[in-house]
Amino acid sequence: MVNVSFCICVGPGYNQEYLNNLIFSIIEQPYFENEDYEIILCGDNITLPGTLLNVCLPITIIPFDESVNKGWITRKKNLMVQAAKYENIVLTHDYYLLDELWITGFRLWVAKNPDWKIMVNSILNKEGTRHADWL
Repeated sequence: MVNVSFCICVGPGYNQEYLNNLIFSIIEQPYFENEDYEIILCGDNITLPGTLLNVCLPITIIPFDESVNKGWITRKKNLMVQAAKYENIVLTHDYYLLDELWITGFRLWVAKNPDWKIMVNSILNKEGTRHADWL
């Protein structure tokens, strides 16, 4: 069993469709009944369509004034981590998607590596080659 806080950095001028797709890729994971998760968004002027607002899960929005320092990603990450309820924290950007069985792989990783502290997933583009996971 793993509980996860998904923290999403929402960039200035974000693409609503990408953000919606990422959130649905989180919601549609095959969670166990005793697993819990939350979604935390941090960015400027974030709006969610009714299809997401009607989903029974906590989505927290942390407002972030981009005019102070446009794209200040480290500050966004710190604010979301401070607000996170769970020890397992996934930091991601608004334009990624989770693999449909991501949580299954994560459970296996946690079981095999009980003392882990930081993990970086491989990020694949549509062609199946790696993309920006070395950052």
